[in-house]
Amino acid sequence: MADTTPKVAITIAIITVVGVIGAALIQKSCPSTPTTTTSVPAAPVSKPEPENKKQEIPPVDLPLRVTAEPIHIEFTGRPILNRGKGCGCGAGDIAFQGGPYSVAVNKEFIFRYDGAGVCRGQGFDRFRGSINWGGFSTQMANNTRNDEYPGIAGSLKVTFSKPGDYNVVTEFSLDCIDFGSANCRNTCRASGTTEVHVR
Repeated sequence: MADTTPKVAITIAIITVVGVIGAALIQKSCPSTPTTTTSVPAAPVSKPEPENKKQEIPPVDLPLRVTAEPIHIEFTGRPILNRGKGCGCGAGDIAFQGGPYSVAVNKEFIFRYDGAGVCRGQGFDRFRGSINWGGFSTQMANNTRNDEYPGIAGSLKVTFSKPGDYNVVTEFSLDCIDFGSANCRNTCRASGTTEVHVR
């Protein structure tokens, strides 16, 4: 019987070569698709608020406070025009020595107003006056001895509690009187405005 071993070995070798070539052709015609990996960021982990954390309180906007203390008049007023007898009204404007004012918050300054010419140097009574400091008002002192304390003219020690620009309005009314030969009474008024800058 003839020996077939060499033929079998050759056949196996041929099959192996054919298989290798076929696998190479398949891989070439169908290249593998690379795998893309997308990383997803992890969600932030919220830390619990501490139980003893203090709650923030917004600052409180306090209302304006103005102090106004009358003092002895310490300035010389304007000359009185048209001085004379009778009850006719004189100058109706109020002037401010040193105004407009620029002052520091809560720092005392001297506020001076002068409406002394309203009665042309004659006497007066029934005085009613006020000063509006820009949202806060005070009454003028009702004093006929205006050479000492506020009346138709005066000085006050003033402080403002808040910075800002304030329009100050002063006004008063009174009766000018002459109990001499004229023997009369007449209601007159005066007013004036100035500014106070508080820094």
